[in-house]
Amino acid sequence: MPTDFLEFLRYNTEDRGADNGPYRRGKGAVYEGGLLVPSAHRWPARLPQATVGARVTIQDVLPTLAVVAGVDLPSSHVLDGEARWSSICGEKVAAQSAFVAVNREERAVLEGDWKLIISGEGVELYKVSSDPYEAQDRAAADPERVRRMRAIVAGIPQQPSINQSLLHLMMDMDRFGGAEDRPPWAEWCGGSCNAGETARP
Repeated sequence: MPTDFLEFLRYNTEDRGADNGPYRRGKGAVYEGGLLVPSAHRWPARLPQATVGARVTIQDVLPTLAVVAGVDLPSSHVLDGEARWSSICGEKVAAQSAFVAVNREERAVLEGDWKLIISGEGVELYKVSSDPYEAQDRAAADPERVRRMRAIVAGIPQQPSINQSLLHLMMDMDRFGGAEDRPPWAEWCGGSCNAGETARP
């Protein structure tokens, strides 16, 4: 096969057709190239023009909007995320709780300045505050931090992945104009995502 075709396959399967350099990897990956996404907010009456480097996750959106709207969420609803309005406003706030990202067989946990990546190839540890391009793996030098961060991932309930194999995705005809043959996500999840259960981190 031509080299450029093989690179096309690698680029679209490993990096999802995204080039987020100088960060490692692309869309969907648990490296910074897959996790860092810019976000723009415009509210002249409340937000001064500024660039803020706070990490806000998708789980943080609901509790953040509730704070902005002045809505008290029921205490019976345990949310995975945290209100990050203070961070968006540029205030100095305490570090957020550990965040777990999942991509097929890869897992990553971010805790403060540190990120641990767990995959079939082993573990990698990066201090992303000073090494945002994840060039210096510190796992061998800090086994105690690796052990503690692995325990965070192990303590989060996980259901089977809803991701399909790459071969199935390539052969799925509804991507090429055929009939949709997958059940709606809510129906698929209905049997396992009962109240109080976590479908996936």
